[in-house]
Amino acid sequence: MQFCLTLKAYFNRPDITSRIVVPLKAVDTFDSDLHHGDLTHTMALYFMALNGIEVVEGIV
Repeated sequence: MQFCLTLKAYFNRPDITSRIVVPLKAVDTFDSDLHHGDLTHTMALYFMALNGIEVVEGIV
């Protein structure tokens, strides 16, 4: 998520057209006492989509 959001911010310059696509099967997170993996994963996908990053099932 951090890389995608940073890349999107860089591409938001007026002279750069971009399309960032993230396949669901290519991203995941970890689970621990202080890091709820399922919730964090869902929120990361939501934040990426909210910022114009395309989150897709797969790439054909």
